[in-house]
Amino acid sequence: VCGGFQMLGNTLSDPEGVESGGSMRGMELLPMDTVFASGKTRTQAEGVFCDVEGTLAGLSGISFTGYEIHMGQSSLDRDGRSLTKLTVDGSGKADGAYAGNVYGTYVHGIFDKEQVASAIVRALGMRRGIDMSSAAGVDFDAFKQSQYDVLAAALREHMDMNAIYRILEEGISYR
Repeated sequence: VCGGFQMLGNTLSDPEGVESGGSMRGMELLPMDTVFASGKTRTQAEGVFCDVEGTLAGLSGISFTGYEIHMGQSSLDRDGRSLTKLTVDGSGKADGAYAGNVYGTYVHGIFDKEQVASAIVRALGMRRGIDMSSAAGVDFDAFKQSQYDVLAAALREHMDMNAIYRILEEGISYR
């Protein structure tokens, strides 16, 4: 994901000196090149996995949500295959890449949806000869929200909420 995805490519170039300048060889596991730029991509993303081959073929067609926050762009070589198709601001764009059993994406949170995580766990279990038919998944998005609710309840219980609301409305006076 993100910087790890970028490192999986052939080259990383920084012509504007955004990071440290120069160019370096990547791990050459994905057929792509990354060029850093001064503009930072920060956006919510939703998408769907393309027709994926290999161990994680079970991801094909599964939808997900997440966000992008990265510097630069990665461009696939002509033989490269996109991992996902994103919908950002109403238009579609290819994202990520895969080659053999190496997969990468810019999307943070892509594993949070239960269907995505379950497909990966099932695929890896099957590859190792483990029966995953009784494995139960967890919707990490829902789990995170429930934990935020627990935290909020504890804060309400142990803080003077009236004082907090008063400060929010009136500010703090310094003497």
